[in-house]
Amino acid sequence: MQKQSFNAFVEASITTIKDFDSTRMSDIRKIIELALNYYDLTTSIRDKNELWIESIVEETILSKITELATGQDLNIEAVFNGQIVRNY
Repeated sequence: MQKQSFNAFVEASITTIKDFDSTRMSDIRKIIELALNYYDLTTSIRDKNELWIESIVEETILSKITELATGQDLNIEAVFNGQIVRNY
């Protein structure tokens, strides 16, 4: 089964978050968590504060989803305040 495009995924995810605010990082993190599951990524969130990234491809995907969800030129590091562990 084909997955949704990133744009379609973000739009659908936003509708599932009550009172979504694109400037609230907790809302963006929820979308990132949904993306990890939906796209079967191996990257994981640990201790709710650290993102353990398993590949540069996954980092690029999550940064694109962040950009679409916020409507700004932000990457995944901004969402996790630099608390990123890269395992690649």
